[in-house]
Amino acid sequence: IFNKLVIDSPSFTLTRKQDDTIDFGVTLPKQTGKPAVIYINKLIISAGELTFIDRGLTGQPPFILKLGDLKADVFRPSLLQLFRMQFNASGRLLSQDGSEVGQVKLSGWADPVNWDTDSKLEVKNGKLLYFAPYYDQYFSRELKTGDVAVTVTAVSKKNDMVADCHIGLSNVTFLEEGQPQKGQSVDFSNIAFMTFDSMLGPDGNMAIDFSIKTKMNN
Repeated sequence: IFNKLVIDSPSFTLTRKQDDTIDFGVTLPKQTGKPAVIYINKLIISAGELTFIDRGLTGQPPFILKLGDLKADVFRPSLLQLFRMQFNASGRLLSQDGSEVGQVKLSGWADPVNWDTDSKLEVKNGKLLYFAPYYDQYFSRELKTGDVAVTVTAVSKKNDMVADCHIGLSNVTFLEEGQPQKGQSVDFSNIAFMTFDSMLGPDGNMAIDFSIKTKMNN
């Protein structure tokens, strides 16, 4: 049993492959004999860095997103609940060149044995332009500006999880394009853009709320 474990300046890399599998960058040794049982009452991570590399985007170069200044505090709130862990974590979302493209925060608790959780993920001041590889194929017009904020509240009981999601877009503008000349028809083939554009308010803001029912162990 470890009362407290402190990890300073760790670095992790996750890679999404073209077959949609995830490479965690760690090769575990083959287990021989009975595995040891380790309990950690408190885990502290400071000045961590997580690099996510997405190689699964069709026709696109690898997308790289870093989570810098990662801080995490994970602890067991009660000895009567050995597998329930409370956690608070935060970090800065960074582009490949190190500029900030958002902030992220994760808080709540989870019981991975009974598949229970009550947790909240928040992304603030996200810069839409940096995430263009995930949406630009759906639009014929290129974004000029745009910010995004995301909140996901996940509650699971006995592996039945409901995630309530809120996505808020603000300051969304598009690059100016010339108006159709007289006698030219307007291209209505881009249904995705037309739907998206029609939902934007006059100030370039939009809010989307939805829920997802799934299993915690998915």
